[in-house]
Amino acid sequence: MGRPVVRVAVAAATLLLCFSAGRGNTSTPASTVTWTAQAAPFRLTFTNPGGATVGEGSRSGGLGYMTSDGSHHVVSRLLATRRVNGGDEYTVATDEPTRTAVLDVVRVGHEVDVSLVLRPATGVTATLEEFAAVRGEHFLGGGERYGPLDLRGQALAIKTSYECGNSMPAPFFLSSAGYGVALESSAIASIAFPDADPTTVCAGGSEPICPFTTARAEIQLCLKAPSLEYRIFFGNPERVVSAYTALTGRPLVPQPSELELIKWRDVVGGADDLYQDADEFHRLGIPIGWILLDNPWETGLCYGTMSFDAGRFPDPAGMIRTLHRMGVRLMLWVSPLVRRQWCSPPSSYSPSALLANSSNAFTLDLTDPAAYATFVPRLRALLALGVDGFKADRGDEFDFESQALAGGPGATVQNTYPLLFAQAVAQAVHAAGRNKSFPTIFRAAAPGSASTVSGFWGGDQEGSFAGLRQAIHAGLSAGLAGYSTWGSDTGGYASGNLTREVFVRWAQFSAVSPIFEVGGIGENSTPWELGPPTVAQFRDAVVLHYELFPYLYALARRARFGGLPVLRPLALAYPSDPRAWSHDLEVLVGSNVLAVPVTAPGARANVYLPGGTWVDLATGRTVHGPRSLARPTPLDQLPLYLQAGNVIPFAARSPEIWPKAWPIDALTIPERGGWIYAPRPGRTVASNRRFGRVAASSDGSTIDLRLRGAPAETQVLVAGSLLPRAVAIDGRTVPKASSAAALRSEPSGWLPVQRPFRGVVLKLEPAHGTTAVRITLP
Repeated sequence: MGRPVVRVAVAAATLLLCFSAGRGNTSTPASTVTWTAQAAPFRLTFTNPGGATVGEGSRSGGLGYMTSDGSHHVVSRLLATRRVNGGDEYTVATDEPTRTAVLDVVRVGHEVDVSLVLRPATGVTATLEEFAAVRGEHFLGGGERYGPLDLRGQALAIKTSYECGNSMPAPFFLSSAGYGVALESSAIASIAFPDADPTTVCAGGSEPICPFTTARAEIQLCLKAPSLEYRIFFGNPERVVSAYTALTGRPLVPQPSELELIKWRDVVGGADDLYQDADEFHRLGIPIGWILLDNPWETGLCYGTMSFDAGRFPDPAGMIRTLHRMGVRLMLWVSPLVRRQWCSPPSSYSPSALLANSSNAFTLDLTDPAAYATFVPRLRALLALGVDGFKADRGDEFDFESQALAGGPGATVQNTYPLLFAQAVAQAVHAAGRNKSFPTIFRAAAPGSASTVSGFWGGDQEGSFAGLRQAIHAGLSAGLAGYSTWGSDTGGYASGNLTREVFVRWAQFSAVSPIFEVGGIGENSTPWELGPPTVAQFRDAVVLHYELFPYLYALARRARFGGLPVLRPLALAYPSDPRAWSHDLEVLVGSNVLAVPVTAPGARANVYLPGGTWVDLATGRTVHGPRSLARPTPLDQLPLYLQAGNVIPFAARSPEIWPKAWPIDALTIPERGGWIYAPRPGRTVASNRRFGRVAASSDGSTIDLRLRGAPAETQVLVAGSLLPRAVAIDGRTVPKASSAAALRSEPSGWLPVQRPFRGVVLKLEPAHGTTAVRITLP
């Protein structure tokens, strides 16, 4: 029997109407989606107000399904139509005379919901869909993924499975053709994109994930459920991501402290190891905010006791107080695992709530009310000791498909288990009276996790350049699914053969990531053993992360309201640029900063700059895109570009121009702030909750800055290769300072600088928060 399909064909003639040549916008369409239905063979066509058409393909067939005998079936011709609230309901015949399909199409704002119910549903094991693709169409989505971001030619499993590399799967994709699709179901699914080998979908369990028969030029979708519901979004990729995250739940705004450096070791002998790490980082001048106590810390080296091993940690509350006096917080590893092979499971859990898995441990059935009611108070007890944050691991290691859980068949729990884990942690946090954005980093996640807990990390890459490339892909793809506050194991987790070059290059990527975490199995857990030059370069990366904190945190706050992540692939902002799709290891930090981590040995970065004008912050060079270039990049540099005409908040630590130096570990100092401005003709305005408002303009011969609500100590870097002829602050011409030390003794002034970024540094002391600067160029 032929393969049942539904095709969504986006006419090639409409594609150019979806995007301009450069960056898209996330504005809402002016009117709503409309659709028409063809009776036989049954087909639907959707029309977006912007001009894109999403409709059934030319082949016969339609919505399809699979039955328990392994056969495929299709819907065929329209039997009846009736109006329903917001849309239409279609009753459609199938190729089985005793079964019909009821298809509802309902307008939801500027999107549309499509749902299929089979009557009867007896014996239906899967529902099937197919979307037509056009030449040159590209795709993003699927959740956190380690491989190339463009999904064309790939087949994905939408199933929570560590072995499949699916710790954060998302049943969602978007197209460069101006639409996106999200399954409104937690069922296990598969998606194969055009030209993919369908056999590459990871089964990851006791039963195969919905299989595909052959590679096709279309997008194939298979859902392991007797009904199907999905939403179609229209617009450019940025708008589609915004709409998808609104559907699943926008991310929480993290507490500022979550962006401080997190330091850990894979194995800890006792509290002294934690104190040593904090002391060593302070001695080396490396900012640090957290010590993470990883597993095993529990009694008898077991999982699930949720009690500190008395031999190694006789006074956990006192240990936490000591760390607090040292100026660091304690983050604690937790998981839903219970015992190891050589331990006895806690008697407080019923044997029926313990599900054996492959890591010599049980996974706790969090759908069991009694088990849940035991697990949550144990987390709360840890909070009562003073624990400041949780690293929540191992929510992705069990295959439930063949299991019967208290809450129902395991197949219905597989993709929701990470959310159950997150909800348990959130409930414990709430019961303990802590802020709902209590610092956490979760390895596994499901739609809804980002609005439940605050942070995530892509765990367990190897300590190599290949692992770094995986981490970058993971961070960019996780952000598209809503996991905006994200980080990685700097230097990798399995990092026994870690090189200094890999460690420093990875640290530079972590510098622009919201979460900066370092530790693992290897020298990244004791980086001082890598030698003074490496320590200095690592320190520079951490300091840059702290300097970028105001910008990163503002982006994290914005993600809560607009849905766009902190870290973004080039293709999200430049979907009509084919080279943006191929340069998927470049990282847009927000919309204005472009980082190009070096991901291979050597001191050269292959940089692609999309359309616009960009300022290389390290060299001061202005580059007009689109352009590719081979940039010499010594180990102490991260290629970092600011789009000309933009201002970003920046808490500069150097040069030292203030009498009171920055404390090593401070994210912020009261009454101190700053900005970086990349000039270009025109005017721009930026604001920050702490740093006030800056209006910047340039006409090619002068640069004007006006600040309001600014801190008493404000430092501005005007980036680029500038040699001012004159600088006037509040109408008074100020001579160039001879050095940073000389400027330190002046109330205000300016100084050309080369490091860490090239440009002119302005030292300003705004009166009542207001000041004005005019720079006259030669």
